[in-house]
Amino acid sequence: MSLSVKEREQEEKDRKEVQAQCTSEAASAGFKAAGTALAAAAVAVVAANQYSPGFRKGLGISGKTALVVSPAFFMFFLQSELQLHDCTRRRRRELTGITKSAETFRGWPASTSGCAEQRSPPGASRESGHLLSVA
Repeated sequence: MSLSVKEREQEEKDRKEVQAQCTSEAASAGFKAAGTALAAAAVAVVAANQYSPGFRKGLGISGKTALVVSPAFFMFFLQSELQLHDCTRRRRRELTGITKSAETFRGWPASTSGCAEQRSPPGASRESGHLLSVA
């Protein structure tokens, strides 16, 4: 069963719309994380520069600038990538119909019917169904 030209165009339009939405969400999350990291790093560098003579004399302006912007770049790229991954996983879940509860225990089957033995996650008690406390 092949799709008509209009259906293919609509699917392509929908795909691009979802892609644009995911990219926008990722950029927004990245900028928010970068701003937080930038503020924290700037406060730390200003405090170290003011109260530590070794820091003040040991690093030039470019080193101090790098200490401020490096965490911001790192957090931007990390948070953007994580948001893209989350968006992709959400999209895949929508397409396949997997529910959130099925992903609760990653690597463990949502249903154990057909399994020879019912497995429990490590540290779980079979009698009570609760996690055992380690003392």
